[in-house]
Amino acid sequence: MSARGTRILAVIVLILVCGSAVAGSPELLVGFPQKAGTIGDRFPMTLRAAGSGADSWEPVALPDTIGPFTVLDGNWSQEPQPDGGNVWIWSGGVAAYEPGELELPAFTVQLRSGDEVLESITEPVAVTIESVLGAGDENGELADLKGPGSVAPDYSALVLALSILAGLLILAGIVWWVQRRYAGRLAAVPQPADPFKRMPPHEWAYQALQELLRGGHADPAHAGPFFEEIARILKLYLGGRYRVELMECTTAEIGPLLRQAGAGVDPIGKSEKLLLSCDMVKFADHLPRASDFRSTVEEAYALVDATRPQETSGRDTA
Repeated sequence: MSARGTRILAVIVLILVCGSAVAGSPELLVGFPQKAGTIGDRFPMTLRAAGSGADSWEPVALPDTIGPFTVLDGNWSQEPQPDGGNVWIWSGGVAAYEPGELELPAFTVQLRSGDEVLESITEPVAVTIESVLGAGDENGELADLKGPGSVAPDYSALVLALSILAGLLILAGIVWWVQRRYAGRLAAVPQPADPFKRMPPHEWAYQALQELLRGGHADPAHAGPFFEEIARILKLYLGGRYRVELMECTTAEIGPLLRQAGAGVDPIGKSEKLLLSCDMVKFADHLPRASDFRSTVEEAYALVDATRPQETSGRDTA
């Protein structure tokens, strides 16, 4: 093929391609009925894209801003026509946030048709945006559009603190009342005086037994208190001698405790016998003879003699 024929063929192909592109390009109309408003007003806007092959088009979403205008909302939808075809219509709204004579500039709308992108440019639209302030307020101070906001006070923390304080005051009142009412009962029981701070246990026992005989209670009318005092003297003496607490123990419990403390078999037996005879008078209403008073005291003397430390001198018998 000659060079001239090749150029002619290329021109024919270019004409066919351009013709096809022109035939397939959409026809775009802009609807902007409202041409004036104030700052922040919503201006309705429509775009109408029509042309051959509209059924296969897929519109591209509009940008968020178009010049000084912000796109608030909107979407594309197909609208059937009486002739059986379809057109694409975008319906939504835009707004401007600066006053003056503004212009919605021309912008490109894209529609996809398969792998091909069809583009069409809109016509610009003049719009007047007025300030929300009146003509006399343009140079004045700006005022709040809304009244000052207020937040309801939260007293929950104060209520909680007062509740805790009230609870503490009530508790303190209860403690004060209990202390006042039961102070005597709740007072600590004083520890009994230790009779062995100033003298050895055996000397104290000799003295206590002598005072008991001199007290004039060695008669059947006072048998109970007399033998009870002998038992008390023996328990105190044995407890001090062997360093063991016996005052709250029964007669049956004293023997094992003395054995653990190191007392001999004979002193333990004599102690149990003496305490048992005292128990017979105190608890079994046994009436002792007149001679039993002194003989029991003598047996107590003998027990003290047998259990006192060996280096201690003897006592004077009453």
